[in-house]
Formats: sequence, structure tokens, C-alpha cells
Amino acid sequence: SLFFLNVPLGIAIIIGLVFVKERPMEQKNKPSIDLPGAIAVLLGIFVLVYGLSMPDVDGSWSTAKIATLIAGALILVGFVFIEKYAINPLMPLRLFRIGSLVSSNIIGFLMYSFMTAFIYFSTLYFHALGYSSLVTGLAFLPLGLSSVLATQITPYFMRKFGAKMLLIVSQLINALGLFWLSTMSMDSVYAAFTFPVFILLGLSTAAGFTAIIVGSVRDVRLEEHGVAGGIVNTFLQLGG
Repeated sequence: SLFFLNVPLGIAIIIGLVFVKERPMEQKNKPSIDLPGAIAVLLGIFVLVYGLSMPDVDGSWSTAKIATLIAGALILVGFVFIEKYAINPLMPLRLFRIGSLVSSNIIGFLMYSFMTAFIYFSTLYFHALGYSSLVTGLAFLPLGLSSVLATQITPYFMRKFGAKMLLIVSQLINALGLFWLSTMSMDSVYAAFTFPVFILLGLSTAAGFTAIIVGSVRDVRLEEHGVAGGIVNTFLQLGG
């Protein structure tokens, strides 16, 4: 029910956009909108995510879940065909010939997948230890604070070593941190066991995220940076 708070906010924004006036020059030079592509990709992702969130039946996928996932995949295939023949495509398919963009999308998808799972299972672990919701939030605080710190120091290391090296090192640290957490037990002491790993994961994840964004637009034309950024952010959210 908490997530429905976003619904009235979204409706208010849409209503507000109706009253936004463009300058005459903007209206004259405005390119055509790929409305079919926008509808197809939104619908496809919605159906796919809805299918993944459907509960399993006796530990296996139900027929309805499989059908929903197939429907979502088919809609996204249709989106690809729409983009192939669109005059002004929402997502130009030629961008996927750029290796740095493709690799950034794949790494970002995987990174957000394991980070979401890590946070979810860590929350269950803390609750199993008897932590209240407030104490659980405080336990995650080092993770968030170290991420903020990483955003301040990452540009220095990126200039010194490059985005590729930073991405490799950050993912190695992520792998080591998750391996370390996989060995924790109900007797593990937070201050000595979990706290330092949370700091390392906060630093490495934020640094990796920055490297992913930089890598996704590195070989893309300047006027298409927005499209490339939108693609990589979509992959990140799908991974999460």
C-alpha cells in the first residue's frame, strides 16, 4: 500500500505537463515522437516484471506465470521491430553495436541483481537476529554513507586508472564482499564481521555504478548520450 503513494504524485506530474508551454522555436524543430515504441517498451517491461513477481505454485512456475512472461517477451520483440523501422526511434538499434555500451548494460544488470538480493537477504538476516526495523536501518547506514563517500573520490581514481580498470576492481571487491557475507552465521558479530564488509560494498558499488554510466556513453555520440543513459538505467532497474 505504501507504493501507491507514488500514483497520485505521478498523476499530478502528468496533469502539470499538460499546462507546460513550449517556445515557438521548440515546437517548430521538435522531432516526431516514437509513440508506438514508447507504448510497446513500457507495456513489455510491465508485463515481464509483473510475470516475474507472480507467486510460484508448490515451488514451480504456474501456467499463468509462464504465459505472462512469454507475452512480455513477445511484446519486447515487437518493440525491437518497431524500432527497426521507426523514423525517429526511441532506442536506435545501432547503439547496440557499440561494445562499451553493451558491456556496461550487462555488468549493470548483473550488479543490480546481486545488490538487490544482497539487501533483501541481509534484511531478513537482521530480522532473524531480532533487530527492529529502526536498528536494521541503522545497520545498513554504513553501506549508504560509504556510497556517498565513493561518489566524491571516484572521479579521481577514474582519471588516474580509467573507467574500465575501476569497473574491474569494483566488481572483484563486490564478489569478495558477497563471498565473505555468505559465510556469516547467527553468531557473527556485526561490528567485526558485517560492518567492514558493508563499507567495502558501499564503496565498490558506487564506484562501479559511476564506471558503468561513464562506460555506457564513452563511445556514443554526444547528442545520443541521453538515449544511452536511458538504456543503461533501464537495464539497471530490470536487474534490480
